[in-house]
Amino acid sequence: MKTFLPQFRMPFSLLALFIFYSNIVNGNETNVTGKKINAIFSPSSPTGGVSKLDIKLFQATAEVLGIQADGVVARYNGIYQESPYETYDVAKLDNLSENLSLVRSDRYLSIESRPFPTKQDTLHLSFWGLKSRDYALTITSSQFTGISQMAILTDAFASTQTAIDLNSGAITYLFTITSDPASSSFNRFKIVMAPITVLPVNFLKINTGLSNNKVQISWANSSELGIRNYTAERSADGTSFSKIGEVTAMNAANGASYQWMDNRPLPGKSYYRIRSNHADGKYAYSSIATVQLNRKKGIQVMPTVIVNKRFNLVLNDQAAGNYQLTITNAGGQQVYQKKIENIGGSNTQVIEMGINPMPTGVYNLFVIGLNGSNQNLRLFIQN
Repeated sequence: MKTFLPQFRMPFSLLALFIFYSNIVNGNETNVTGKKINAIFSPSSPTGGVSKLDIKLFQATAEVLGIQADGVVARYNGIYQESPYETYDVAKLDNLSENLSLVRSDRYLSIESRPFPTKQDTLHLSFWGLKSRDYALTITSSQFTGISQMAILTDAFASTQTAIDLNSGAITYLFTITSDPASSSFNRFKIVMAPITVLPVNFLKINTGLSNNKVQISWANSSELGIRNYTAERSADGTSFSKIGEVTAMNAANGASYQWMDNRPLPGKSYYRIRSNHADGKYAYSSIATVQLNRKKGIQVMPTVIVNKRFNLVLNDQAAGNYQLTITNAGGQQVYQKKIENIGGSNTQVIEMGINPMPTGVYNLFVIGLNGSNQNLRLFIQN
């Protein structure tokens, strides 16, 4: 529960300040007259590339994102300082409803400017004005190439840690505000950045498929060294996982592929992950894959708002075989095409739409099966 007004928060009332803030977020530090601002917030412009974490707060209903409620930016450049009163920081402007803020010392910020991370560094996220409902955080990274860091989003209330893709990637983290005061604590979220630790296994992917009411888990890696075994883990809520099986590692220098069958899956939605157990006692986790029993037949796209040109194509009770994916823009022009292979039953495939630019907007996805079946889905792609 927030019990005081931070010293550096300002009322969200002045149009000129709003325009200034909007330009700062987009890297255009000009005032409303069009002249370059050189002394108010920034004494000079950063040199070199600016690495960014763009963090947005959305209202959500289950896994469907609604309106954006707020957003903040953490940016990194050699010109920024570790000082708690960095000149380039931009103060938080108060919204009328939900608010998201970065916190630095006693200041609440919409933009926090920090030097390039070379050691463990923590971003403190705070929010207020949220209602008892579902929400989502989307975190998009840009220009972290060459920075040997990993980033973890920590949720103290749910006791979860979620890896953030710093390779110009994006994640969506769903959470809920309940009647429990801890769910709306100022200290619930933080992002911890630390030097990358090279592990002896490099997970490439994990997939789940549904066949005859059994779940097949498959995973692969590009290299493995000194691995004792792999443990398949399952969860009903995506937070508390338990062991359901174990596979002995091949320790193949060029990587290997593995499978495990869950013969007695849980009803409804289940979450699966793989833990690699190393000979020296260390361990690592794969990403999390989901599957749901008793789903309606059809094809779905998740999430509903696509960032970083990456989405999950959910095939529910679809015939085995090859499927042609074609994406067209609002003008009917083809912008992407790919052929995928469905193993049958129900499974989820990750679709990467390549490096070609795709402007924000509504697109059409056509999924065509070998038997002539054709399904058309609407996509909203956001840059």
